[in-house]
Amino acid sequence: MSFRLEGGEFSLDEERSQRAQGKLAKEMSRVARRNVDVIEAAQGVLDVVNSNMERALRRISIERGYDSRGFALLPFGGAGGLHAVDLAQALRIPEVIVPTSAGALSATGVLTADVVRDQSRTLMIDLRSGIGPELERSFRAMEKDADSTLRDEGFPKDRQRHERSLALRYQGQSFELNIPYATKNLAARFHRAHRQLYGYAQESSVIEVVSARLRSSGLVERIPQRRLGKTANKVAKPVRFVEAYFDGEKVRTGVYERERLNAGDVLRAPCIVVEYSSTTLIPAEVFRYGGSADGRHDHSPRRAGRRRRGRHGGAGRLAGPGMGGALRQVLTCQIARESARRKIGCARSPRGPPRKNLTCQIASQSARTPRRVPDCLLDLWL
Repeated sequence: MSFRLEGGEFSLDEERSQRAQGKLAKEMSRVARRNVDVIEAAQGVLDVVNSNMERALRRISIERGYDSRGFALLPFGGAGGLHAVDLAQALRIPEVIVPTSAGALSATGVLTADVVRDQSRTLMIDLRSGIGPELERSFRAMEKDADSTLRDEGFPKDRQRHERSLALRYQGQSFELNIPYATKNLAARFHRAHRQLYGYAQESSVIEVVSARLRSSGLVERIPQRRLGKTANKVAKPVRFVEAYFDGEKVRTGVYERERLNAGDVLRAPCIVVEYSSTTLIPAEVFRYGGSADGRHDHSPRRAGRRRRGRHGGAGRLAGPGMGGALRQVLTCQIARESARRKIGCARSPRGPPRKNLTCQIASQSARTPRRVPDCLLDLWL
């Protein structure tokens, strides 16, 4: 049976795909001087791709002084959801949020992105007491100019947002950091940002204000959000089953159509969730886990990490329509951080032996009560 994509409008020709991959496997066998089959070759391709994406994620997070364990990973594109869990495990990212229509996320962004205009005024003055009026004059002049421009583009004053910041550096440096403007504690905030990014701060050095910066936005109307229906922890039935390979092992894997899922549905892992523009892989080392889309409740990455000791950590989730505060329904899945010794079909908990038939669940944002769930080794937050 061929695997169907794009809502069933496109069928993958498995025979031709295997034949093309076989050519690669043959070349790999020649170079490695041993037999490399089609499955191992395909796994090698995924490993290389994941390695490249992991390096890119490290560059914009860890190498900039940010601890990846305090962030969520938001994959997009048609295949983003296929790589998300592996990347989260490699970087110890505790949460994965997969938006609906991830393959069209860039197009959605074009439709919903605010109109933005950036300005800056060079100042080259020391950060000291008494410079507030000079900074205020610079910001007001830029805001007046931005207000006129945005009005010409159809954004009245109540549909505008202006964000002030300062480009600061230590005297003698040739680079600066952008710090959001506030009338108090600017020096302390700059020292803290410098220490986070570079590992040190020169608190006795003079701080220079290189420029005042203003980001002005014309706020566009948001796309109406659709809320999912709710069910009472119903076990959803896969629309079909396929044979998928995890770490070289063939596993009978359920395929769910995302459009048919409701809040409260339970999925059996490992499984594949398909929709028109993207595919999401939920591997076997996934626990049922729930929570709100905005992360305000007790299942935040850091608190959850302290509560669930052992080898497991964090959560992944499929988010409902929209992004940010517009997220209303989420499919959340607890992922195991340890990937080197994982076994498909079971996961080990410090509280007991390996368990099979682990589950994940679509959770509603509005529910808040923690509860114990059968077939789950961790606490569930709904």
